[in-house]
Amino acid sequence: WDKKVVRMDLPLGVTMEVFRWTNYLDFRLTMTAQPGQDGCCGNFDGDATNDGTWHMMQRIGARVGPGENMFNHRTHVDWTSHEEALLNMCPKDRRAAAEG
Repeated sequence: WDKKVVRMDLPLGVTMEVFRWTNYLDFRLTMTAQPGQDGCCGNFDGDATNDGTWHMMQRIGARVGPGENMFNHRTHVDWTSHEEALLNMCPKDRRAAAEG
């Protein structure tokens, strides 16, 4: 396989690598824990039991906060009929809490 890798060494010891394949990209971000860091990979407090989706949503919610988005705008995402069916299976109170 022909590897096409872009590697960026960023401030604060952050390394970003993008692996370009014929039909998709892989992305790897390597870094040490930063103060106040939280997200899909956990909060780096050493307690794996609070790194699940529910706990993360309780701490930071589902959206990137104002002023934290690194893009110029948000993109609207349309749900497929299968995704919509899965969403409709979710109890209304749980869905409302998740959508915040």
